Amino acid sequence: MENWKNQILNSLEGLERANPPADVLQKIQQKIKEQNEANKRQWLAVAAAVIIVACANILLITNYDANHSYEEPQKDYSELVSDYSLY
Repeated sequence: MENWKNQILNSLEGLERANPPADVLQKIQQKIKEQNEANKRQWLAVAAAVIIVACANILLITNYDANHSYEEPQKDYSELVSDYSLY
């Protein structure tokens, strides 16, 4: 019964330690730098879109205010009022 444990432990004999390639650190650092630059471009695009939408809204609001007055026209409700008493 204990023999299988010994076989498993002994199966690791003769294995060499894994060694990474010499330039792996530089490759990782380069990929991180590329991802940071891509993230900066994405955030700049988002900021530009937000600014465009905000400017468009401001222009629409100012043009709407210039074309519409705040004075409410007098409405004639006499057609809606009848002589019928509800109580």
